[in-house]
Amino acid sequence: MVSTVNGYVCFNCTDTEKAQKGIDPANPTNDPLNNRQVEQKREAVQAAAKAEQARLRDGGRAAGIGAPLPPPGLGLLLDTTL
Repeated sequence: MVSTVNGYVCFNCTDTEKAQKGIDPANPTNDPLNNRQVEQKREAVQAAAKAEQARLRDGGRAAGIGAPLPPPGLGLLLDTTL
C-alpha cells in the first residue's frame, strides 16, 4: 500500500519510519545525483494518484472509461458455496 508521510511517498513500513524521522525514503543518503530521479518518480506517483482519484470520483468518465463504477456496497459480497 502506498502512503504519504511528511510529504514523502512510502511503499512499506521501513519507508514510513524514515519519513517520520524527516529522511527521504527514496534517497536516504541525500545524494544530489539521485535527487532528479527521485523527483521524477515522486511526480509520477503523484500523477497516478491524482488520476486514480479522478477516476473514482466521477466513475471513470474523465479518464475515458465508458462504464461508471457501481455504487459502494453493490457486488462486493459473493456467495461461493454451492
